[in-house]
Order: sequence, then C-alpha cells, then structure tokens
Amino acid sequence: MKKLVLFFAMFLFSAATFAQSGSAGESLTWTLSDGTLTISGAGMMPDYDVSNSINSPWSDYEKSITAVIIGNGITTIGNCAFFNCGSLTSVTLGNSVTTIGESAFSWCRSLTSIALPNSVTAIGKSAFRECRSLTSITLGNSVTTIGADAFLECRSLTSVKLGNSVTTIGTGAFSYCISLMSIVLPNPVTTIGENAFMCCYALTSVKLGNSVTTIGAGAFSGCSSLTSVTLGNSVTTIGAGAFSGCSSLTSIVLPNPVTTIGETAFMVCNSLTSVTLGNSVTSIG
Repeated sequence: MKKLVLFFAMFLFSAATFAQSGSAGESLTWTLSDGTLTISGAGMMPDYDVSNSINSPWSDYEKSITAVIIGNGITTIGNCAFFNCGSLTSVTLGNSVTTIGESAFSWCRSLTSIALPNSVTAIGKSAFRECRSLTSITLGNSVTTIGADAFLECRSLTSVKLGNSVTTIGTGAFSYCISLMSIVLPNPVTTIGENAFMCCYALTSVKLGNSVTTIGAGAFSGCSSLTSVTLGNSVTTIGAGAFSGCSSLTSIVLPNPVTTIGETAFMVCNSLTSVTLGNSVTSIG
C-alpha cells in the first residue's frame, strides 16, 4: 500500500512538471511551461467572468504562472484573463493587441512593470486594479481611454508615462496610488473623472494639458502632499470636492474659462493662502 501511495505521489509530481496546454476560444492556443504562459494564434481572446465562475482555461495554474507572453496576431486581452495570477511578474504583449479587457490583470500582486505597445487603444475598467507591486507603467501613443479604477490601489506605482492620445481618465483610475509623486497630463486629455487621483498621498505636482475642460468631483481629494497645480487654459468646471483635503496646497490660479467651482472644492485646504479667480466664474459652490 505504501509503495502504491509513493508511486501515485511521484506520478503527480512528474505530471506537474510537464507542460500544460489547450485552446482558448476558437482561434487561440495556450501552453504553460516552467511558469511561462504563452498564448498564440490570431484574433480576439475570449472574455471570462470570475464572479460567475467563467474562468480562463489556465486558471487552475494561476499560482504557478510567473510570466505571460501574448503572441503577435492576438488583438484583445479578455476580461479577467489573468485575474489573481499572484505570482505573475512579467508580461510581454504582441504588437497587435488593441484592448486590455476589464480586470484583465487585476490582483496580479507580484507584477512590477508593464509597457503597452502602440497598438493598444483602450484600457478597460479595473484592468490593473490592486497590482500592488507595479512600480511603473508606460502607455503607448494610441491609448485614448483609461477605464474606471484601471490602476486603483496600485500602491507602489511611482511612475506613469501617458501617451499623446489619451483623452479620458476614468473614475477612480489612479485612486489610492499612494506612491505616485507627480503626473503630467498630455494635451489631448479633456476629462478627468471623479476621484481619478483620490488619496494619492505622495502626489506633489499636477500639470494639466490645455484641452482639459472638466475636473471631476473628488478628482484630487485627499492628495495631502500636493503643493503645485497647473491648470490648462480650457478648464471650465471644477467639480465638487475636487481638491478637498489637499492640505499642503498654498495657492491656486484658476484660468479665465472656469465658470463653476463645485461644493467643497477646496475644503480642508489648510495651507491655502492665495486663490486667483478668472473673469468667467459665475458659481462658487
């Protein structure tokens, strides 16, 4: 009996060392070998939904995946494709990927950096949520939209390089990125969503491009180290609580197009000594 148990254990160990493989949808295949998951083929990756137990075919091995390689020809990273791959440290994307799906890499808590190729145009909701080891992110020049909560609670994120095509930063996109120290938004950005940079405690400077028209409610609330804010010449609306709790902010100059300052916009800005209002302000909340 002991010999049988020992043989069975050795068989399981031996089987675990062999490469695992299979299909992902109709046109893609995957292989997992020595911790590296390689996905090949052409076309779209299927979407998955962990909340409804619709898991990726490699989800049984999520704890052993350390690297992901997405081959050329694949156009989308499916929703929840690599959700909770806690040992994942490295991701290589092919030059054909256009979309990073919702929660595609969320809870990949060992992932330290990622560079998105220029082919990527959209980053879905919660795509990198709670990637707590992520220190830097470089977006290609084709990204136009950063979805809601895309980088929520990426607590080690210190460097964000935005491409020149970003127009929208979604609700909560970088909230609780507590190590992020500065952000420069390129000129195409028109909208900063609600709570987009909320509680980025280390954020000291913000420079907005000249196309930003709306700073959403709570966009920079709780950024207690923020000392420098440069607003572009197109801002018309500062949302409710947009800079509330920015206790290190000493001065702010609002450009002429600003018409509306929302409720509690600068509440608990304890160091604020100078406010310059433009000639178009009609409403102070």
